[in-house]
Amino acid sequence: QVLDSSAVSPKQGKEVASTVGAYSYVEVSSLSADGVDDLITEIVEAAKANWEIKCAQKKKCPSCVIV
Repeated sequence: QVLDSSAVSPKQGKEVASTVGAYSYVEVSSLSADGVDDLITEIVEAAKANWEIKCAQKKKCPSCVIV
């Protein structure tokens, strides 16, 4: 847990990501916006992976297109 701190260590972030079953862990700075491009890339990759899994399992495929 983070107590009396505004920063989360990479170790803490990775542990939380693992606990909640996150697709990945990406560090982003709210102060400098460092890592935002990486975060956007990961979001798109996670959405695409989820979409491909659902279509491969012949579940209802989303009608959206990821480019």
